[in-house]
Amino acid sequence: MPRRPAPRPPVALGAALVLLCCGDLVAQPTTTVITHGYQLDATFPDWPVVMGSRIADRSSPPGTVLVLDPATGGWSPVYGSNDPAGAIVLCFDWAECSAWTPGDGTRVGTAVAAADTLHASLRDPRLLGPLAGASVLVAPGGGDRPLHLIGHSRGASLNTAVVERLVGAGIAVDHLTFLDPHPIGPSANLLDPAMVVHEGVVFADNYYRADGCDIDHGCFFFDFDGEPV
Repeated sequence: MPRRPAPRPPVALGAALVLLCCGDLVAQPTTTVITHGYQLDATFPDWPVVMGSRIADRSSPPGTVLVLDPATGGWSPVYGSNDPAGAIVLCFDWAECSAWTPGDGTRVGTAVAAADTLHASLRDPRLLGPLAGASVLVAPGGGDRPLHLIGHSRGASLNTAVVERLVGAGIAVDHLTFLDPHPIGPSANLLDPAMVVHEGVVFADNYYRADGCDIDHGCFFFDFDGEPV
């Protein structure tokens, strides 16, 4: 369901300030999506929930962290207030699909398939527990929840495909953050989405290193560089 035309002025992480007609500033609850990267052992890592909890704690009122259950497609609350008026932080678990070793030809297109799943789970979310029935795109009192996507490594690549689908449906992405973005390169032929900031993203930032060694440089020591975008 399209929300509003894109783009619009930048918003702050955690709680966006929306200017009302009378000139007052009020906090609008946000939705943040955190997408992990490559997982060798196909196990969902701890850090997205840790990061998400920090965001939820800084929301006013405090927010809620939920993790997608790949088996059911439901978002399960794992931390926070369960208050729909607070920030919603969604940690996307695609660990099993992200796992890959050189020579494995069964993982082609998994990042794109995971992006389709995440996109669908944002447009028509199934939140479990006390937040059941809540929207992740529209605030309880009406108006849009500013949307922030954070992706690490292959997760940054996956998020670019999600953003492409969102803005194609007329849904602006207020903030897009890349952390060591690293789609697995052409040598593996996994068809990971290329890194790009699509029109319709209000603000994007990229944080990456350039002193590691990875498969695209002839070695496989899990010491991955990011890349400029």
